[in-house]
Amino acid sequence: MLAGEGDAIGVSNTDPYATEPTADNDWVKEGPHLMILMPDPTALEGLSTDPADPVYVMWKGTPYAHIMVRIAAEDVVSIRAGSGASASDAGSIVSSLVERLWASRQ
Repeated sequence: MLAGEGDAIGVSNTDPYATEPTADNDWVKEGPHLMILMPDPTALEGLSTDPADPVYVMWKGTPYAHIMVRIAAEDVVSIRAGSGASASDAGSIVSSLVERLWASRQ
């Protein structure tokens, strides 16, 4: 994931079983990124599902839901229009998420 997808064709942001782009499966191709799996899906509430954001939830509502954290914005290509958020926002979003998770475990 740290190297990005390279020559791969990308993946659906909404359907973990999709094998090719369609008009409704929100196809994306990511550059370098981190993937964070959460044992409690309620921790994903309130996070964006828009792949144009620097931190977003991929495959929300499925058993494969996880957080995507972009680490190199210039390499990210999304079929959907961007939201205007920048990759520099990712650090503060992840820090906030970690703090929230830590507090919930105490």
